Parts: sequence; C-alpha cells; structure tokens
Amino acid sequence: MSEGGTTRRQMPAHASIVSEVFVSRSTAQSGATSPAAPLRSDLLVSPLYSRDSDHPGLRPMPASDTDGPAFWQTTPLTAMSTEQWESLCDGCGKCCLNKYADEETGAMRYTSVACVLLDQEQCRCADYEHRAQRVSDCVTLTPATLRNPTWLPETCAYRRLAEGRPLPDWHPLLTGDPASVFRAGHTVYGRVHSERDIDNPMLFLIDWVQ
Repeated sequence: MSEGGTTRRQMPAHASIVSEVFVSRSTAQSGATSPAAPLRSDLLVSPLYSRDSDHPGLRPMPASDTDGPAFWQTTPLTAMSTEQWESLCDGCGKCCLNKYADEETGAMRYTSVACVLLDQEQCRCADYEHRAQRVSDCVTLTPATLRNPTWLPETCAYRRLAEGRPLPDWHPLLTGDPASVFRAGHTVYGRVHSERDIDNPMLFLIDWVQ
C-alpha cells in the first residue's frame, strides 16, 4: 500500500475517489449488492492461521505489562514501534477489497472483489514487502493516512484507535489468539473474488463490510 504513484481512473457516476487513498479499478456504470457470503466452517480449524504465520498481523504479540494498560491504550499511533504498529493488523483482509465512496452520501461501499495480491486462503498480501511497487493504488498505512480513517473498515484497529475507540473484543491483541478474528466471522476468507477474474467490481457490491 502506498501514498505515492497513485493512478487515477474513471469512477462510476455515483462514486468518487476518496482523497488520495483509493482509486477504482473499474469503469462500470451500475451494480447490485451481493448477499453476505456464509462463513466457511473449515476456516475455524484451518492450519494456515498459526502463530508462526509471517502475516504482520499474526506474528507473536508484543509483550505488555500485565500490571498496567496495554500499549495501544497508552501509546499514540505516532509513537508506536514498528512491531506494535504491525501487530494492530488483525489479518481480516477487508482493506484489500475494491471500494467506492458514494458521491451523495460519502458512505464507503465495498465489493467482494479483492486486490490481485490478496492471498485468499490466508487473508494476507502475497507480496507484502513489495506491495507498493506492484500495486500503484495500494496505500501504506501511516499516521498521515489515518488523519481521515473512514476509508478503512469500521472494525479496523487502526481506524478505531485513530477515532479514539477501543479494539473489537475479538481482536488477537485482546484474545491472544490469531484465529479469533476468523471465528468471529470478520475475515474475507471464502467470500471474495480476485480482480483478475472480474471485469466490473460494481456488480459485486456487498453489505457485510462497512
């Protein structure tokens, strides 16, 4: 994800670009909302989501003082270490979905069409280190890009902390279990399509991500 090198593309008439954050990859003119996809039961026991995963949001959690508040309650986003910052990612994959901002309401509309780099089995970027070079409209999360965090899913820890809200109770930093996000039904696993296979993302609008 990267702030720079953004390629602007034509948006549908009822949608608009979200500042410098997201650019549509579609020139579609209309679309319909896809029903919420059921949670695949096999993800509850999937061996892919182990503590040894190299996904930044599924690495071992930073040590915290058990006698005091957790680091995310006391450390501003601007002062977090790289390890702390990366551990905020819950590995849900929602931010990797194509999305649009409604011109009239400003509301974000998500689709079930995912970035070409999303590993749909592990809900992680398949080339996290080089994502900015490979996907021009990918945005690197920084305190600067979080000044207006509404382009992120409302369950996202980065957005919630930027807005002064607590982490969701299923977040791995609270449960100590990277799989808790999957058991809570907050991942895109088994529910999305790759943009490689979709010509018109606007035909795949969804309501299970807000």
